[in-house]
Amino acid sequence: MVAAVHSAATAVIVLQDVMQLTRGQAILIEGAAGNVGRKFIQLAHQLGAVVTTTSAARDFDRCRQLGSELTLDYHEPVASQCDRQFDHIIDTSGKVPLQANLAALNQGGQVTLITAPADNHFTFDVRQFYMAQKQISGFVISHATDDQLARAAKWLNPQFAAGALLEDDLKCQPFVAAAEVHAALEQGRDHHQRFVLVPPTEKI
Repeated sequence: MVAAVHSAATAVIVLQDVMQLTRGQAILIEGAAGNVGRKFIQLAHQLGAVVTTTSAARDFDRCRQLGSELTLDYHEPVASQCDRQFDHIIDTSGKVPLQANLAALNQGGQVTLITAPADNHFTFDVRQFYMAQKQISGFVISHATDDQLARAAKWLNPQFAAGALLEDDLKCQPFVAAAEVHAALEQGRDHHQRFVLVPPTEKI
């Protein structure tokens, strides 16, 4: 369960507090097969949203099982695969141009960032952005308030107790492997896997 808390709490707080997602709204979850993305699919589905996801084709079945109504290949632009517009978009990978996401929003729609591209630069059509009253929000869980974390726990704890949201492929590694694990995460390897660093077993 400890490996699921960070990603699940991030998804809950973004959906409830940042997006204020409501039943029937359309959400696009990009990079949905990763650890955070899978939590977003399940929780957005529970809230009654119409969920569209992007992922590798090999992950389509998994995304559908978790609650995605429409699965798209992340190697191709969303606009070339469907003509849907969205109320909310979250890119968990930082690899989609901001302008592409803004263009896919309904009037008053919102893009939420939980990461940024490696070059830390975005460009977008400012006039189109403000004329359509669109929004860009950001979230990092280290800035979550006590109230946000408490509300997230109230939703998540019963689910964890029932065995939900625990589909992560967990791998325990010793503390000495921390640099190797960090490098794997930075390079985008093992995106289905969660790592837990554990202290060495003491011999008595």
